[in-house]
Amino acid sequence: MFTLSNKSDYGLLLLTLLAKKESHEFISLSEIARDSGLPYHFVSKIAVQLTNGKFLESKEGINGGYKLAKKPGQISIARVTQILDGPWQPTKCTGDKNNCPLEKKCPMADNWQNRLKEKMWKIMDSYTIEDLMK
Repeated sequence: MFTLSNKSDYGLLLLTLLAKKESHEFISLSEIARDSGLPYHFVSKIAVQLTNGKFLESKEGINGGYKLAKKPGQISIARVTQILDGPWQPTKCTGDKNNCPLEKKCPMADNWQNRLKEKMWKIMDSYTIEDLMK
């Protein structure tokens, strides 16, 4: 079963909430956390990663906070999850096959894994924050 981590789930929710504000003003993270019920400390770490990934802009001080750095239709789900969780792998062991004692017999290995990763990436990359807003 493919599932998003809490980090990616909250990150996508944060981006969607900011996109729905339809404001070009910075919005404080504490306001977003309070209104959405997202845990502030966890979301603040996510916001830093999304800022470093060029999905958010941040501003400190009075009237500071966060806003989208791009239009919602330009923010790919795949790229957000990659920034927050690293490259997607179809199985836990595919990232480091050298430690797998079943590597030579594994039906998931090599070519099949790469094709699955490629197809999954294309699907996720075709969806944007704008799609999540609908």
